[in-house]
Amino acid sequence: MGKNVTIKWHGKADRGLMDAASTLAVVLAAEGKYVQAFPGFGFKTCGAPATAFNRVSQSPIKLHSFVEKPDVEVVADPGLLKYIDFIPDSTENGENTSYIINTSLTPEFIKEKFNLMGNKIFTLDIPSVSPHIALMTVVINHLELLPIENFKERLKKTLSDKLDNESVMESILIIDRALNEVQGI
Repeated sequence: MGKNVTIKWHGKADRGLMDAASTLAVVLAAEGKYVQAFPGFGFKTCGAPATAFNRVSQSPIKLHSFVEKPDVEVVADPGLLKYIDFIPDSTENGENTSYIINTSLTPEFIKEKFNLMGNKIFTLDIPSVSPHIALMTVVINHLELLPIENFKERLKKTLSDKLDNESVMESILIIDRALNEVQGI
């Protein structure tokens, strides 16, 4: 992981998007990282397009502003692809944005359709109502934010405060599925 990493999440309001950004922040903070998780602004009508953001750093984060050029953009709902303004230029770190997308489309198709030739594209087809654990897994693995086994342990602890044991274990199984099924170029 570089010094600072920014992540922009795309999803639908009231579908767990902010929970995903917050859970990622809690897990990474428990590993000693400095993190922020905050919502985008806009319509909060259930099902309306929404955004959330993370900042991750090895040192205290003093910046408290909108993320304009994220290192990674995560698309949780494939129905939003036609509404997202994909920008193939470089991030604030000087590298091209990586895209992690919940879709049945191939990374090659996404790259060509949205003119993202210099970008890393990862796709994962997760038809469940809440694909956020799988998408978090790909983010963590791609950015090398922490070892996957540490992620599993931290996620268990974080989710056990909110969910029953069976739901927690199902969430942990999603991590391995995500790593096995993700496609990337």
